Amino acid sequence: MNFLKKLISRFLPPETVPTDERRESVRLNFAVDIEVKAGEKTIPARMVNITFTGLCIETETALEEGKTLTLIREESGPSFNGTVLWCKPREGGKFIVGIECELDEDKLIGSWLEPTLIQAGFEANYVDEKRKMVRVPGRVECELSSLSGAKLGEAKMLDLSRGGALMERSSPLAPNTKVHFATQPLGKLKPLKGHALVKSSRQRNDGIWLHGLLFLDVDVSDVEPYMRTMLASKGRR
Repeated sequence: MNFLKKLISRFLPPETVPTDERRESVRLNFAVDIEVKAGEKTIPARMVNITFTGLCIETETALEEGKTLTLIREESGPSFNGTVLWCKPREGGKFIVGIECELDEDKLIGSWLEPTLIQAGFEANYVDEKRKMVRVPGRVECELSSLSGAKLGEAKMLDLSRGGALMERSSPLAPNTKVHFATQPLGKLKPLKGHALVKSSRQRNDGIWLHGLLFLDVDVSDVEPYMRTMLASKGRR
């Protein structure tokens, strides 16, 4: 998938772990409406992220693993095919679907993928801003407290980006709540500390709460070493 790797590599943080094996875990998050053709049926969908090997979409219809799909966005260019790798239910009756893109590089290069990224603002003038949307998966323990200093308990950061994180905890936090966080040291790195705004809150089927955090005063130079270390750890597994 040389085309996808070149496309997404523009938005990786500087000096991110350089090997392709470790970069496989990086994804670029954004939302764009598309259509998906499965057999004779065409359904609306939303593309929610792209990786070096494929992409994820959100639909209101479950899609069978192994099914070949045609991904369509006519206003941005020719369609291309993909294969359903997995399909998982989400809240609200929706499904998140992992798709492996077809191996025909020429079709991908000429497809709607690159023009859509450009239309979404992923171009040279906005690289620094859009890098905040590149998320690295991992698992970092942290402590939360309110702005007044009251302890809110433990949590885990599951994803980390230059601009925020996805956090897991046993109890909910209301959207628009401001919190202080401090991670446990990761390797030889000092704890990552700062204030964050809770942007989203949803409960998984197992009862655990997931919160999207927006960093308010965290220096990017402190975040990026954590991202590199998490990528390196992912690559050694």
